[in-house]
Amino acid sequence: MRLALFQMTSGICAADNAAAIADAMQEAKAGGAHALLTPEMALLLDRDRARADVRREQDYPEVAMLQEQAKKTGLWLHLGLPVAHGDKRRNRTLVIDPGGTVVARYDKIHVFDVDLASGESWRESNVYEGGSETIVVAMDDFQAGLSICYDMRFPALYRALAEGGADVLTIPAAFTVPTGR
Repeated sequence: MRLALFQMTSGICAADNAAAIADAMQEAKAGGAHALLTPEMALLLDRDRARADVRREQDYPEVAMLQEQAKKTGLWLHLGLPVAHGDKRRNRTLVIDPGGTVVARYDKIHVFDVDLASGESWRESNVYEGGSETIVVAMDDFQAGLSICYDMRFPALYRALAEGGADVLTIPAAFTVPTGR
């Protein structure tokens, strides 16, 4: 399977981000890819973990549009987005198959609560809650173990994904400059 990685700078307009992803899917298809993988929160960047327009998954018309684009291009789509979940939010990855069906959902397990030497402080748990399930999904020729960003600091997750049959590990991220270092 040939994978295309879409390195994008997501913004605060889901419609604009979805249009960019749809264009990237066309380009990936033209380049012979079978799947397009996007960064964490590609559909809507909730940079400060406080955006008012974070919605339930089913309330993003852009998700339905990208499901149609998956059908049109015949591509797998690995899509990052924030979703409303009760009183909190979840940082989610959707895996959409070439028929446009969501075949997997992964909610980032480990929330990002850190204090950096620079004085920068993140308390993702103020607004976000972690998921609880490890997810391995069949994507044609391989089994993808799903994770997101800060999950990479927790090796037990990757052990569980490998033991669950993962051939490939996905770790979409949207690091800030200080945290990326």
